[in-house]
Amino acid sequence: GINAEYGLFQRASKHKAMKYSCEFIYKRLWTDIKSFSVLYFSGVKDACAFSRVQNSMRKSKTVFWHTLRCLGFNGVVFLGSIFFFNTLLGLLRQLQSSSQLQSSVVLTLTKTLEYIVLIVYYALWIIPLYLCSTILNLTWYDEIVSGTCTTPRNLPTPPSQGGALKQVIQSIRDSLYGQVLLLFYVVQIAVLGFIPVIGVPLSFLCTCWLHSFYCFEYKWNKAGISLQQKLDIMQKHWLYFVGFGTPFTLTFFFFSYLVSVGVYGLLFPFFVILAIHAKPCRITRGKSDIPENLDVFILAHIATRFTFNYFLTSGIELQKPT
Repeated sequence: GINAEYGLFQRASKHKAMKYSCEFIYKRLWTDIKSFSVLYFSGVKDACAFSRVQNSMRKSKTVFWHTLRCLGFNGVVFLGSIFFFNTLLGLLRQLQSSSQLQSSVVLTLTKTLEYIVLIVYYALWIIPLYLCSTILNLTWYDEIVSGTCTTPRNLPTPPSQGGALKQVIQSIRDSLYGQVLLLFYVVQIAVLGFIPVIGVPLSFLCTCWLHSFYCFEYKWNKAGISLQQKLDIMQKHWLYFVGFGTPFTLTFFFFSYLVSVGVYGLLFPFFVILAIHAKPCRITRGKSDIPENLDVFILAHIATRFTFNYFLTSGIELQKPT
């Protein structure tokens, strides 16, 4: 009788322990899901707060007119020319497949005409237009940022500054290292796209981080923040920046390259303005099992360090974010 009672007691204790264990796991999991959702959708919310764009355009004529120029050039000229060309190319291909024009002479002529149109279109229109749009967009973006950042509260606190020469050297070093770092990161995104099943989601995730960085970089540059500090901010607020980059990335990620370039140039000033007004939030220490810090550029860091150490031998060093 005693052994039977003891066995029942053990089974009841095990059942109770398993129950508490399952409840604990469920609570931790639910806490992680809530933390993830709050941070991710905080970024999404800030990226969709277009009333802030409207307010900035209403308050500043500089912001209004330069944003309008971005819309006109990228939306009407660039994307409009792509639409016109695709329409023309479609008509030529319909002409080729017409049942009334099946002779070899006519097919040869229409194919030749298609090749001529392609060459003229890319050589005399798209390439010059692309170069022109790059220069104009960079100028307009800078003017938009200058017009938006009219109050100190829109910018983070600038770091303490050293001597003028030291600042110039640091700026050149950061610029060179940063450009190579981002180049390797773009290559990483392209390579991820070729991985079966998980490649496209990973590529999309990294693209969200990349374009969040681009949007916030204008704000950080105006505040005089160094490359090291930018990467630290990305690392500490990695989940927020995924959310912020998601709406923007969705607008062009699944289009062809040329259409993506046009859509990107069209919408980028809006998200730069939104980034200026945004306040990134991060994971609270000890309240979640989600990593507090995540070096989203770690592979690009490795490739960049290897490049500088073994090819450029310039002696440029940059501490890895902690």
